Amino acid sequence: MERGGDQTFTVKTGSGYKLKDVLGDGKSVGAVSRYTFKNVRAAHTIKAVFRAVEKTAENPFVDVAENAWYKAAVDYVHSAGLMNGISNAAFGPDITATRGMIATILYRMENTLAVSSVAVFSDAAADQYYTDAVAWASANGIVGGTSVQPPSLRLMYLPVPSWRPF
Repeated sequence: MERGGDQTFTVKTGSGYKLKDVLGDGKSVGAVSRYTFKNVRAAHTIKAVFRAVEKTAENPFVDVAENAWYKAAVDYVHSAGLMNGISNAAFGPDITATRGMIATILYRMENTLAVSSVAVFSDAAADQYYTDAVAWASANGIVGGTSVQPPSLRLMYLPVPSWRPF
């Protein structure tokens, strides 16, 4: 650079950080990504100040709005591996949970135990995501067969969240 010329600096943030401020010769110029010293005739200093960005769970579900009252709960059960949604892009917050879904949640809460028996229910097909979970829940007396009423599920075994949505 020639004496009296301009010198431009570009500030880049690393993963997990956000630019908080840039100081040119010790004076704040804001969180700018570029700063230019004009008509440089002496030594200057530039300092970038960063802050760590708190990691949040990514929301892969198009049917869970960022401002939904249940968003934090969905993030938790998804990141904990308890629920995966009804597809790669949908969680299904407004659908009725099936016996297979509830059995799978409880089964995963118990760290996916080995199943030593096979449950045979007309509405529980083999080789489904819930097959082992329903067999485990049946062997432990948590679910029963089907009838005219909805399939039985002992509600006392359902997890009770420690948070309150209201």
